[in-house]
Amino acid sequence: MKDMELSAFFFLFQEMLGGWFWPLFLFAVIVSAAFVVQLFRNRNWMWQASAGLKAISVLGGALFVILVTLASSSGFTDAGGPIDYWLITVLFGFGYITTATVAYTAYDLLNSRQRSGK
Repeated sequence: MKDMELSAFFFLFQEMLGGWFWPLFLFAVIVSAAFVVQLFRNRNWMWQASAGLKAISVLGGALFVILVTLASSSGFTDAGGPIDYWLITVLFGFGYITTATVAYTAYDLLNSRQRSGK
């Protein structure tokens, strides 16, 4: 494979995650949409929340890589080439971003309920 194509990542994710691929993908889309709604509602980023989100996001990225390893039939020792290492990096990034959006959305949702007195 001379050129790296985006479709290769899609099929690798689908192969690695098996039955988990579509539920995780749907979860990420829903959380991303909720995150965008929260940003439009607040009209800015809540900076006081971002320091804690960074630590949680690193843990989320690592846990996502571990989850994918447990859910797939391959492990870290089966990584044999550059595409495998890129995929592990992309998985970490995907877990990091997903955890950050989930944490920020949950944080903002809880704080907005406390602010409104519910």
